[in-house]
Amino acid sequence: MSANQGMATITQYIPGTLYAEAFGLLAASLLLRDGTNGTGHTICVTAGHSGEGTTTMAVSLAQTIAGANRRTLLIDGNFRTPALHKVFDIPPSPGLADILTQTAQLADAARATNTPNLFVVPAGSVPSSPQTLLQSQSLGVFLEEVRANYDFVVVDSAPALRFPDALHVGRSTEGTILVVSAGRFAREAALEMRRRLQRVNVKVLGVVLNRLDPKDLTRGVS
Repeated sequence: MSANQGMATITQYIPGTLYAEAFGLLAASLLLRDGTNGTGHTICVTAGHSGEGTTTMAVSLAQTIAGANRRTLLIDGNFRTPALHKVFDIPPSPGLADILTQTAQLADAARATNTPNLFVVPAGSVPSSPQTLLQSQSLGVFLEEVRANYDFVVVDSAPALRFPDALHVGRSTEGTILVVSAGRFAREAALEMRRRLQRVNVKVLGVVLNRLDPKDLTRGVS
């Protein structure tokens, strides 16, 4: 199984580079959080709109955590535009949707990857009504199950400003990381996503600014 060459994930960067160190810092901040009561961490990753790098962010974060010798599960919870099966070149099903409809079990859906300690669950047989499936109690029950078997669980979710899916996924995890593309409306997008998530009691763990020109780090970003 190999990562899609069209997606720049963390495994394609030399350790010590700006990109790799940024994910190292993000992973460390998540791994050092308290409050898991001896069970695994579960987080949702979402953006405001499609194409902002949510899947790339989720994959790279999961690879970084797995590289820290943590048994890690990466789940494709984006039923709108599932992509993890393409990234890792695995069958699209069985996957999360099949588990939630009780037509498959975790053992059937979780695939090992070339990254040690990293396993992937694709989206599966995507239903015609993704929101209905994600808002069922089955999602929370499933995530409780995987918390007992993995040190860290990362769920890639659909855009939060377009679909309600991330609201349901976020409520079933410890919290959510927001991915925002650098640009004129980055702040407004982040604030609106946070408002929507917090309104339904989803904890926002932080905001990741994506597609930032490294030169802006030295001259400042307005």
